[in-house]
Amino acid sequence: MKKLKLLSLLLIATMLMVSSCKKDDPEPEPIKAGFKYSPENPIAGDLITFTNSSDGGTTFAWDFGDSSTSTDKNPTHTYTKSGKYSVVLKVDNKATQSYTKEVEVGDALPVIAYTPNPIEVGKEITFTASIYNPENSAVEYKWTFDPNNVVSEDLDDNGETTKDAVTVRFINPNSAEAVTITAKLGGLEFTTNASIEVKNQLATTLFIAEKGGDIYSKKLYAEGVSQLVDMGIESGSHPLTLNYSGDRLYVLDAGEIIKYSAENETTPGKIFSMSNDGSAYKTHMTFGLAPYDDCYFGSVVGDTIYFTDRRNDVTAIPTSLENAEWGDAGNDANPVAFPALVANNQLAYYSTYRKEIDNGPAYGWGALNGTFTKYNGLYYWAKNSNHKGLYIFSDNDIGVTDALPSDPGESAILFEYTVRSFVIDGINQKIYFSSNKVNPGFYVCNLDGSEVKLIDDSPFDSEGGGNEQVAITGIALDYESGFVYWAYRGPADADIDANPLQKNGIKKYKLDGTGEVEYLIEGIEAYGIAVDPNKK
Repeated sequence: MKKLKLLSLLLIATMLMVSSCKKDDPEPEPIKAGFKYSPENPIAGDLITFTNSSDGGTTFAWDFGDSSTSTDKNPTHTYTKSGKYSVVLKVDNKATQSYTKEVEVGDALPVIAYTPNPIEVGKEITFTASIYNPENSAVEYKWTFDPNNVVSEDLDDNGETTKDAVTVRFINPNSAEAVTITAKLGGLEFTTNASIEVKNQLATTLFIAEKGGDIYSKKLYAEGVSQLVDMGIESGSHPLTLNYSGDRLYVLDAGEIIKYSAENETTPGKIFSMSNDGSAYKTHMTFGLAPYDDCYFGSVVGDTIYFTDRRNDVTAIPTSLENAEWGDAGNDANPVAFPALVANNQLAYYSTYRKEIDNGPAYGWGALNGTFTKYNGLYYWAKNSNHKGLYIFSDNDIGVTDALPSDPGESAILFEYTVRSFVIDGINQKIYFSSNKVNPGFYVCNLDGSEVKLIDDSPFDSEGGGNEQVAITGIALDYESGFVYWAYRGPADADIDANPLQKNGIKKYKLDGTGEVEYLIEGIEAYGIAVDPNKK
């Protein structure tokens, strides 16, 4: 009996202790609910990611305010329409553990896509657009570009089109171009404005001396179009020769008078140069003290400027020479300060000597000078008008008038043509040349003068006297694009419709000999041209 009473007392004590503990325990703190979302400014159709920031919980109930729900901890959701939505997160199904935030969804906007990416100036770029369209409604697009900054067959004169896709070429390098796309959907209009970055395209550069105008430049892009850029530098009266050497463009202006005149008229011309962008301008030599004593034709090889007068001498001056004057020149005579490198009568080709020895080609006093240059240790001197051909000699032949050239390989070639200008293609061992009076036209041949091929026999502007006939004076090679270019001025009475190759402009022909004569530029009248072969 005593044991039973003791057990009863222990049980009562235990129950009192348990009851006392439950009454004194505090209630647990409620879970603090919360979330964030991205993107911060969503539009209809965006996939929105909701990130749960609650400090606990095991179950999560989301209400997105558009009759859509989720039990994921970190759900994603897409709104099909714009508007303001009240999003509620409830943790562990407790009203006291919930969080509400308003999400504002903007209108669905058209999205611009383009290829290739990045965009390079001059290259074809195709633009397409898309817009969130869950109901698959009909969509109408309208594109707008700046018509001054693009070329495209898809755009009208205002730079606009309603095509779904549009192909354009931007013409301004290193620029930000505005593009606008408007979509009509469900009776509403939605517009996106974009700024498109246009990068430059590395390319060689063609320089052009316009007749009576300025020096122009044009990038020779591997693909795409480029602008003809006026460099703002006057080309001179008759800039028959342009050469690019080192990192500079050299201009040889033959002066005002390029034909025979019985009057003792002066012909002020000059030799000047500049860097690729037209800066760092230098005058090397000025002329104009006597008739026919100007830099009629020439070339720049290494650090030497070679130039001819109208018909007699060739002079060599260093490219470092600046602000020099021709000085005490007489008619066809070099001043003391600048003696001739070679004169007509200092070579065995002069007069009838060659004909008497081996019936070879000769030239005399009336042979007008064309291009003069040095290649692979040999000089090449073009003669035209009364006597003709391309004469090749070395330093050892200068002053030797009673013997043939020292090397059998050094001779005269093309003496059936009045060679006005030429360039040597050292890679393919070719010569491209123009003939102005006898067998007129534009030709190519092997380096030894064999296998002459007519490229273009279009008649040309006959500026100059009956002997001079300026004709084609500017020829340039570009191995990067694979073309030879030449400046062509058509006859004043040309019928362009009947003879499309008689338009003024810069013509081109593939160096591999395939294809037809084409135009790089139409409408410009030019003399000398040159190519900077360095891709910039």
